[in-house]
This record gives sequence, structure tokens and C-alpha cells, in this order.
Amino acid sequence: MTLTEQFRNLLTDSRYLAQAGTANHRRERAKEEARHLSDTEIAQLSARNNICRDWNRITVHREFSTENITGNYFSGDCYLGLFNESDSMETSIFHEGIYSSHIHDSIIESRSSIHNCSCISKCHISSGSEIVNSFIKNDSPTDTIINISIGPETGERSIMCFPDMNMAIIESIISSREFQESCLSFIKSYRESAINGNCISPFIGRNCRIRNSIIENCQIFDFTEIEDAGKIKNSILMSTEDEPCHAGTAVQIYSSVLQEGAAAESGAIIESSLVMEHSHLERHCKIKSSIIGPNSSIGEGEVTSTLAGPFTAAHHQSMLIAAIWPGGRGNVGYGANVGSNHTSRLPDQELLAGEGMFWGLGCSIKFPANYMNSPYSIVSTGVTTLPQKVDFPFSLINECDGTAGMSPAINELVPAWVLSENTYSIFRNENKYRKRNMARRDHFDFSIIREETVHMMISAREKLKNIETAKDFYTDKDIDGIGKNYLTEKNRKKGLETYSFFIKFFCLRGICHRLGNLLPEGTDNINERLFSATHSDTDQTTETILSIYESEKLNEKPLMENLKEYIAILDRIYELSLNSKMKDFRRGTEIIDNYALYHSPPESDIFLKELKEEFTITGKRVAQFIEILCNG
Repeated sequence: MTLTEQFRNLLTDSRYLAQAGTANHRRERAKEEARHLSDTEIAQLSARNNICRDWNRITVHREFSTENITGNYFSGDCYLGLFNESDSMETSIFHEGIYSSHIHDSIIESRSSIHNCSCISKCHISSGSEIVNSFIKNDSPTDTIINISIGPETGERSIMCFPDMNMAIIESIISSREFQESCLSFIKSYRESAINGNCISPFIGRNCRIRNSIIENCQIFDFTEIEDAGKIKNSILMSTEDEPCHAGTAVQIYSSVLQEGAAAESGAIIESSLVMEHSHLERHCKIKSSIIGPNSSIGEGEVTSTLAGPFTAAHHQSMLIAAIWPGGRGNVGYGANVGSNHTSRLPDQELLAGEGMFWGLGCSIKFPANYMNSPYSIVSTGVTTLPQKVDFPFSLINECDGTAGMSPAINELVPAWVLSENTYSIFRNENKYRKRNMARRDHFDFSIIREETVHMMISAREKLKNIETAKDFYTDKDIDGIGKNYLTEKNRKKGLETYSFFIKFFCLRGICHRLGNLLPEGTDNINERLFSATHSDTDQTTETILSIYESEKLNEKPLMENLKEYIAILDRIYELSLNSKMKDFRRGTEIIDNYALYHSPPESDIFLKELKEEFTITGKRVAQFIEILCNG
């Protein structure tokens, strides 16, 4: 599919344009069906303490009743729907109708509940919505496009975002200048479609609940919930019935978009940002000029000029500035300063972060920095890193222990440490993200050991191999890609061994999956069919697996031997996962006397039980493959 076709489909299937267009259609229909008040109705409204200087400017529903409209001040051109108090008694303590409010130049559709609102000005409130003790004013259209300066705050990497944006589009913009230019053309068409369809007028959608809040120039989609918010201005909140968007206590939202299922709570401040579906912002966090990917959770800290991809977590006071982190799935620890983007000249520096990175407590990351080829790596507590590029996935960056005779500014890099010593986290994260995913518009590969990361392992392994002379310690002068760190010979060898182990795991897992698909067709010519790159089920990942099978010389051994080795690899991975969890348990029991009373032993860990069960089932299935091949 060409870029033009992709963007045409986006425009056709736009959720934003569809719902905003529906709101406009309802507004126009209400005007067409409206009638003027009768003299009797004007008298009845006046008797109920309603005031209006010119009742001729008030139009109403054809079956309008004055019974549920009391103590209001009407001004300008207003439309009032049909309100039935008895029907609303069952679902809300706030009856349908309009009570003790000032309504100016507004449309109030049927079955709405308006109570004690100091001002509702130039607003379209759709049917079934409940507005209580709130201030809503609209004096300008809502812009559908947000210009977000991710990375350098000076704007060189700005992204024009529209409400329907998804991670696939964002990643394409980052990685392709051609796509970025095409996207700018699409955004122009998107904005024109919004204007031509009158989709830029502010409105409150159907069945919304808004209490104790201030709202200006916003588009609030159906089923949105806003309660005790501080102020929401020039923003778009997208919702559906089963994916309501929520804004809670003391929240402030300015010139931003919150997608379906997103929530802002407890004093969160959001400015010029895109908060994607099912992300949660809370506890006074500050989000400015940033994109927060789906299923993320940000609390307390500051995020500025950052693309934080899916499942990003930052639950404590921390700083994430000028970070381009499309893969997300990582964690920012308390006190982490990932944001030295200012050189004292301009805030024009940036950080490229790899998927799944863990920024430890109190670490300080100096810019510019590039960790894109170091996914699932950890920067330890208190570490200060120099500007650098690191190309070793699943690694640990730790403080210099002094034994290498290096400058204290140089840290120690331990390649593949996460794979060998923190294996539990890898497989638990796969499971965790799969269970926590609520996104419906983006699709993720939850496997961490997958084609993309394996290619990075292979590249890193080659760098560890290509040394001229073995030494006790290596720097970036000896091994490309280790950044401003040093590497010991012991950890170089361990890294080689660990990368090779997990490359083999990925390859044999793929071979077994492929074999399981082929065996129902029989065992005839199974080797030829299994390793044929022309088979109908071959894709890019399969071609990678077959290539690795050959490059790792697995093709020099009988298939049955490799299958038996895969079973042994699964047992070893479970053992590594158990041992990595056991380290925490042993350390705890050595330090805290009653630790074991309150912490279950690793063997009882729910995830480890699930992992063992999964690997046991897989092992039995592979054993069946072996038996079938033997009998065949």
C-alpha cells in the first residue's frame, strides 16, 4: 500500500472527524426542528424564576415542556430540548432539565441535566449529558492539529499531531523523511476536512458527565467523565462508551488531545501534548510538548519535549526531557535526571532511548546520547553517564569500581547482563505488557527476544568478537559501541556466551513453531520443507530464523539433536529466571530477620509458576515432534 493510500484510509476512517461531524449534524438538526416559545410557555418560564431579555431568541424542541427549567438566566440565541425529570431519577441525583444556570448562545439537547452552572456560553451540549457546578465558555474553534517539539526544544524534530495519531505513524515520521513530508501534506488535508465539515466547533458529546470544572473551547466526546478538574482549554478529549476518557481532581489540560481510555488525575498538568489511548497521568505530573504512548503511566515527574512510547512508566519524582523513546516499555526511577539537554547555550540536545530501558534511582544522563541499539538495558542507581552512543542490548551500565584504573567519569559496561542475571524481568515483562495492554488502535509484538532485538544481539556479538588483542580492560578505542565506558575481559567473554545462547533460543523457538505448522502435512521431505525459503508461510522473520540456523552452524547437526537442545534451553532459561529472583530473596533474608515471613520464596512466585508451566507444555510438544520424526 502506498503512502498516499495509507493516508487516504486514515482520512476515511478518522474517528475524530466521524464523531465531530456527528455532533455538527445533531447541532444543525436541532436548529432545523426548533420552534419559538408560545406566550403561555414564556409566562410559565418567567413564573419559574427564569429571566431572558428577549424570549424571541429562545427556540425549543417541538414537544418542549417548561416543567424542568427553573431559576436560569438566558441570553443570546439558545435552543432548549425536551427534559423528563421522572426518567432521570433512576440514574442520577441530578434531574434532567436546566436549573440555576446562566445559558448564553447555546444548544442544550434533550435529556441533559444542567445544574448550578455560572456560565454556559456558546456551547453545544448533546443529549444525556450532565453538567453540574461548572463554567463552560467557547469563543473560538478547536484546532485539530498540535505542533509538538519532541527532542530538541528548539523545534528541529517537531511533529504535527492529529487526534487519530497512532504509534505506527509516529515511528514512521521519526524514521523516514519521506513519510514526514507526506504526513505534512496529509495533515493539511485533515485540517481542511475538519474545517469544511464544520468539525472544529467546540461541543460536549452525548452522555458526558462534567462536574465542578472549567472548560473553554474544547471538544468533549461522548461518554467523557470530568470531575473537579481545574481547567481544560483548547483541547480534545476522545471517548467511547466502553473506553471513556477521564479528567479528575485539579487537573489542568491546555491545547492537548487525550485519546480513548486516557485518564488524567490528581493535579496532573498537560500542555501541548498528545496522550494516547489508555494512558494514565496522575499525582501532579507535568507533561509539556510531549507524546505519551498507549498504556503508559506517568506520576509526579516532569516530561517535556519527549516521545515516550507504549507502556512507559514513571511513578516518582523524576525528569524526562528531550527524549525520543518510540519503543517505550521502560521505567524512570525516582530522582532520575534524564534531561541534560541544555548546553548553557541552547536547549537543542536530545536523547535516543532504546525500548525497555530502565533509568535507575538518581541517575544523571548527559546529552547527546544514543541508546537506540541498547534495548532493555539498565543504568544503575546514582550513575552519571557522559554523552555517548551505546550499541549493546540488554546491558548494565554501572559505576566504575576503581579496579580498572579508569577515570571515575568512565562507567563499567556489562554486555547482556540483563539476559544472564536478570532473566526474570525479561519474561515477566513480556507477560506483564501482554496482560496490561488495552490499546485497540495500535498492535504490539510483546516478544522481547524477537527478530529486531536478535539482530542487535548479533551485531553486538560481532563487536565483542572483533578485538585485535585480548586485554584485561577495553574502552571505546578497542571496541566500537561501548560508549564512554570500559569493559572487562571477563564480561566480554560472558557477553559473547550469553548473546549466543539467546540467539540460539530465538532460532530454535522459530524452527519449532515452523515445524509444528508443517508436521500436520506429514513427515515426507520434512527437512526440505522446513528449511525451504520458498514455502508459502515464509516471511521476513522466518527468513531470519533460517539464516541464523545456518550461520550458527545448527544445520551441521541433526534436526533431532537441535530439538533436544531446545528443550534443554527452555530448562536453562527457567533456571536463570529462578536464580535472578532468588538473588533478591537471599539478600533479603540475610539483611532482614523476618524477611521470609512476608516474602514468598521464588518457587511460589506466580509468574515463575506460569513460566514453568508454559515451558513444560512447550517441552512436551517438542518431545512429541521428536517422536513423530522418529516414527516417520
